[in-house]
Amino acid sequence: MHADNDVAINTTWKVSSRADLSETVTLSDCTLTEVELLDKITAETCVLLRNDVPDDVLLTPLTIEFEVERSADFLVSGLSVICEARYLEIYNRSGQYICTVRTDLLDRVDGDFVAYRTKVEFDLPLDYIAVKFLSLRSRTEMWLYGLDLQTVKRNQDKAATSTLLTAENKRIDVDTMIAKLENDGIPLSENAKRFATLLKSGSCNSSSTAANLVAMLTESAAKMACNRKETFVKEITEKQTSVPSSVGNLERRLQELETTMVVHLKSSLDDLQHRLWDRIEERLAVFEERQQTQLNRILEAVEMLSKAKGKMTEDG
Repeated sequence: MHADNDVAINTTWKVSSRADLSETVTLSDCTLTEVELLDKITAETCVLLRNDVPDDVLLTPLTIEFEVERSADFLVSGLSVICEARYLEIYNRSGQYICTVRTDLLDRVDGDFVAYRTKVEFDLPLDYIAVKFLSLRSRTEMWLYGLDLQTVKRNQDKAATSTLLTAENKRIDVDTMIAKLENDGIPLSENAKRFATLLKSGSCNSSSTAANLVAMLTESAAKMACNRKETFVKEITEKQTSVPSSVGNLERRLQELETTMVVHLKSSLDDLQHRLWDRIEERLAVFEERQQTQLNRILEAVEMLSKAKGKMTEDG
């Protein structure tokens, strides 16, 4: 299925081929059997994107934005791409960086054709993504051979909530739920107890159950947090005279903090490494292009000198 009506597509570069982006971008349900993206690509769906801004000193990167319409019944859970970019950067609606992906070489013909492909799965479904294409074969144009958005139904994650109901329009197993809360150390408030009585009597319909259930759990959780805070303060007060125990707890917490910082630092360094390689490759591409231009000029000058020398020889 093509993304004609359900997904709005915007790009920082212009489409310079007959194909339209809406024909190149396809949608596929991630719960169904996956169709290989290569099988969806035809000569008519490949699109050429070009930076038509003259003397673009800022080197505006190619970015394609996908926004799911509110009327659509799905969200984007991942994507597959075949293009000429070696790296992709993904951002969400607020511009927050999600990840950097390195593509795998699919095929290459020196000087004429190169294709890379990759597949990305998001931790959470999104209604908007911005894909930035980096390390292109050319600074001013890129072929996008195919792009498939994997989709998942909206509110699918709410299916787990329905397991609280034994059947449609039937009562909630209140006793089991209360027993679980008590086992977890969450005492019921007076409002929660009154609500539980209503549920047992069957006078509470399913439309109001969710809101009341949330209120009950929120109130109980707040009280539990308050009780735990008081218990924690009491324990700290009682253990102030126990230096070895306090030192042991402190060492354990320092170890946990150290582990968390190492993981965060490693993730930050990986992202920084990707960005540095992108910058280096972009600068190398500019340097190579300038060197090639200078070399061509030198070769032209040498050729002109050779012709002039030959003419002088003939005249002499």
